[in-house]
Amino acid sequence: MIKRPSLPLVLFVLFICFIAGLASVLLKPGDESNPMPSLQPQSGLETPLPFGDATTSPQTTILVLGVDHLQAEIPKLEAIWFVTFRLPGRNLFLLGIPIHTPVGGQSELRLKDLFRWHKDQGPDTLFMQALYDEVPLTIDVILVVDEIAFAAFIDYMGGVTLESGTLDGRQVIGVLDLVEDQPTAALEVQGRVVQALSEKAPNLGSTPDLTPLMTLFPENAFSSIPSLHLVSLINPLLPIQTDSIHIQLMTQQ
Repeated sequence: MIKRPSLPLVLFVLFICFIAGLASVLLKPGDESNPMPSLQPQSGLETPLPFGDATTSPQTTILVLGVDHLQAEIPKLEAIWFVTFRLPGRNLFLLGIPIHTPVGGQSELRLKDLFRWHKDQGPDTLFMQALYDEVPLTIDVILVVDEIAFAAFIDYMGGVTLESGTLDGRQVIGVLDLVEDQPTAALEVQGRVVQALSEKAPNLGSTPDLTPLMTLFPENAFSSIPSLHLVSLINPLLPIQTDSIHIQLMTQQ
């Protein structure tokens, strides 16, 4: 059951399994000599991660942004999700945010309108500030994934079972395309997909073989921190149990 809070008090997780898996794949010999681009901390938005014993870290928040094509000149924003957890607890809190959320109370300007992507710097500062104004969480990690990466992960998980039956990654993207001009409906469909994926999370176990996903970086997925740091954050959460994943959607006020 997906709960929809009336207040934008946030805690939410989308690609937690996706994150752990892709990061683990990147930990092959020689990987850390050429890490993925790292975002510079933005004042008021990010603080350095405590890269020591991950089990002693405070609350961690991962911002997951979904786009159409990461390699496009101007990728289009399609999804905003927050992933929050506090070790040594095993609960994952996922919050989905409408991409059409008004910025600064101006109904004609929305979060999706401010989104700009830079290969070397990540999401544009103006977008990040507007997002922080809506959801004042300290962001530790930023992940950006496109439709190809999302579809590949769904296929890796064996598809998802929705009301219409079991769908593969391409079919899920097709369903989302049908409601792309209806942001509220799109968010609700995303929530159903995440719920369906969470039910399969235990199948990953503690040491999943992520080799099939290794080609997704960097063309179709981006992480703001090196893979070794990402793995140190996520590994204590594995194996993931379905009842430890709590999904919420933030509705428009």
